[in-house]
Amino acid sequence: MAKTRVVLNRFNSGEFSGKMDALVDYQRYYNACRIMENAIPIPQGGAMRRPGTYYVGAMADSTKKGKLAPFHFSTVQAYVLEFGNYTLRFYKDGGQIVMAYAAWQTTTAYAIGALVTESGHYYRCRIAHTSGTFATDLAALKWEETAGASDLAYEIPTDYAEADLYDLKFTPSNDVLYILHPSYPPAKLTRTGHTAWTLADVTFTFDDPETITGATQANPCVLTVTGHGFEAGDEVIVESIAGMTQLNNRLFRVSAPATNTLALKGVDSSGYGAYSSGGTITRNPYIGQAKTITGITKANPAVVSCADHGYPDGTVVLVRDVGGMTEVNDRIFTTANATDDTFELSGVDSSGYTTFTTGGIVRAKPFTATNEYPSCGCFFEQRLLLALNQTVWGSRTGDYENFQAGTLDDHAFSYIIASDKVDTIQWMIAQDYCMLGTAGGIWRLSGAGDDPITPSSVNCRKQTGFGVTGIEPEMVDDTILFIQRGGRRVQELGYSLEKDGYIANDMSVLADHIAKGATQATSGISDVDYQAEPFSIFWGVRRDGQLLGFIRNRAQQVAGWCRIVTGRASSVATDTVESVVSTETESGESVVLTLTRTPANPAVDSWDEIESIAVITNESEEDEVWISVKRLINGSYVRYIEYFKPHEFFSSLPDYFGVDSGLTFDGGDAVAISGITKANPAVVTTTAHHGFTNGQKIRIIGVEGMTEANQGLTEAYTVANKTDDTFELSGIDSSAWTAYTSGGTARVVTNTITGLGHLEGKTVDILMDGARHPASVVASGAVSLSWYGNLIHAGLPYAPIVQPMKAEVSTDSGSSIGKKKRIFKLGVRFFESFGCLWGPDKDKLDIVPFGDGQTPELFTGDMEYPFDGPIDTAGDIYITQSGPFPMTILAIIADMEVF
Repeated sequence: MAKTRVVLNRFNSGEFSGKMDALVDYQRYYNACRIMENAIPIPQGGAMRRPGTYYVGAMADSTKKGKLAPFHFSTVQAYVLEFGNYTLRFYKDGGQIVMAYAAWQTTTAYAIGALVTESGHYYRCRIAHTSGTFATDLAALKWEETAGASDLAYEIPTDYAEADLYDLKFTPSNDVLYILHPSYPPAKLTRTGHTAWTLADVTFTFDDPETITGATQANPCVLTVTGHGFEAGDEVIVESIAGMTQLNNRLFRVSAPATNTLALKGVDSSGYGAYSSGGTITRNPYIGQAKTITGITKANPAVVSCADHGYPDGTVVLVRDVGGMTEVNDRIFTTANATDDTFELSGVDSSGYTTFTTGGIVRAKPFTATNEYPSCGCFFEQRLLLALNQTVWGSRTGDYENFQAGTLDDHAFSYIIASDKVDTIQWMIAQDYCMLGTAGGIWRLSGAGDDPITPSSVNCRKQTGFGVTGIEPEMVDDTILFIQRGGRRVQELGYSLEKDGYIANDMSVLADHIAKGATQATSGISDVDYQAEPFSIFWGVRRDGQLLGFIRNRAQQVAGWCRIVTGRASSVATDTVESVVSTETESGESVVLTLTRTPANPAVDSWDEIESIAVITNESEEDEVWISVKRLINGSYVRYIEYFKPHEFFSSLPDYFGVDSGLTFDGGDAVAISGITKANPAVVTTTAHHGFTNGQKIRIIGVEGMTEANQGLTEAYTVANKTDDTFELSGIDSSAWTAYTSGGTARVVTNTITGLGHLEGKTVDILMDGARHPASVVASGAVSLSWYGNLIHAGLPYAPIVQPMKAEVSTDSGSSIGKKKRIFKLGVRFFESFGCLWGPDKDKLDIVPFGDGQTPELFTGDMEYPFDGPIDTAGDIYITQSGPFPMTILAIIADMEVF
């Protein structure tokens, strides 16, 4: 038997796969853990309990899954967007953006989202309008009835169904957010105020229209278009002419162009009506995907047969190359009454046309038909790039909605990926180059060499054969993290000097279990975002509701995974506070607690499901990580919006937020007292405006002379008849008390937490002024407390778990792997921590005592106690915690016997 010591002082390789258990000679083996749950590996090497989540509100429809997205309006204004089933809501500054109800009035301009009351009912505006008769407006669906005064959310309608939300792609540009989806017209979200948002379809232009000022009745017809710039052979569309209307909505070819005139090739307008005014001419914008026509009826209206055309009603299309019924060729029509395989030519009576024989195609403008809408985009080199199937469309430089093609460097361009298979572009992201993610690999788009892209200089090269999912990637430092096709691996794409190109490295190879759920359906990553502050974390939502965190710092060679689980009952034994005895001291805040050990709960394999994530910046502070969560409350599923509190709590234990879906009661700072009268009732004078309101509970401590005024934790006064600098102690006769001499403070306290209706029936953990209160069950939206507190956090409990890799050492007889061993003493170096349980497994844990049972204090240093480890080949160490307290582990020191 040999005795030895194992020192583990790095955990920032995160959670390893069970397949790594035997690789004890691997360099990063002892930097990793078998379990890193609700703890985050920090770049400095330790493992830190993750912060809790703050409850903001319920989603618009708890029966439907929603999608969160960030929106950065400026460097100092950031919003979280909640896309629901046909709805969009907004969050900022830790709360939901709300409005107030006002009585409906006639002849009032109402914006989308406005709230009104009418005849005892509550309504939200769905269509902007100037009001006339309410019943008429309501019948026209301009208003929808809400749940009432409890629903104050500012909300605007969208066209996006629940099933499509996770395929939305977002392309931000300052105060505008472009929203793309292959089944919806491209849209643009614009903000002009907190409660003034507009979501509208984008109409892209494919040429700047030129003004027609004249048209001859001649063969050929000659148009006067000053300084037009058209060339011979250009295809053009003429519209909106008055008089010579026979030219309208038709396609022509240009001939004999001069500076201010051009001829329409083959067009004899001698018999047309005389030109009177107006008209525009543009290059042919109907260059969308060609659809094959298989028939056109001689009827009123004409019906076109065209399989899987995808044109919604109202689509403007160009028909050409039809055999037989040539009357429809080179003309512009509007679709109506569309089915999957047919559509009408609105207003067209083809009864007198020649019979259709064969052939013909129909085209719409790009991005105007189902299955022809761009699926993703990005901004690159001052252009908006959009992807449709294998084609990249680039706008004109600096004019993001103008796709006018041409030969000048700033003109728009289109480019088809030269892939040997159908390689639909799934996402685009701008770096030094524009990277295109496809199911078959990743491509690099640029101009020739290092030159900018121009219509005559487009270069696209495949970089890696790792296919991607449709989940948008994230820039982390100077690399791109993306989800590999299949959804269970995270690849890091970075530049390789040796290759002079980009290569992908599997960031989940050492933790290939990390995106694996219990089944195929619950495996894989469904949503991602990136947090840069206080350190680099790539977040991914696993399909079973766990949140995966990947800590990455290339400069320090840090790469480690952890898992966040919320709403799961702890399976460890816990300590709860059963009684409190208030003891007056100089600070007046000492409390003696009676602790009772609660038996371990049975293991629970279910948890509440995190479904979506969004990260927004917060100037001079940590990035805010927002989540949507599906929770089981009182037997029913609900969906909430919550956000993680900051990691940094500035060494103040009362400020630490260690609960989930929690709320905070904050009574504010203590107010200094300058006098208390001997009177009935007693009147307190403060040194400054106290800010108290009548009926509030306050606690007074630290008074000298009139010490009878000082209170313990179980006592409080009621404020009455307050002025700016005075207030009465309701019902308190201080006439017989000792005279006040100096000192003392008053602060607002409470012994009831309200507003917890979202956790009805749940057992909540409570931290009061840095001390743990007994866990309580929420009833009627509240919990009653055993004593008064000034700063109180209450919410769902969660437990961090850190289980290092198996303890293996080298002995005189070789490695200890496979040999029986026993850990008999364990030491842990903590940083600003309170509370810990450890043992060989979750069912055999010992309490690690912190302090002397008085008011808790943060501890930094070493704890070392005997460890009752079994004799086996594993040498397991399992560290967890009970209570809403911080815990950061810097090192684990195990004294071990090897047999």
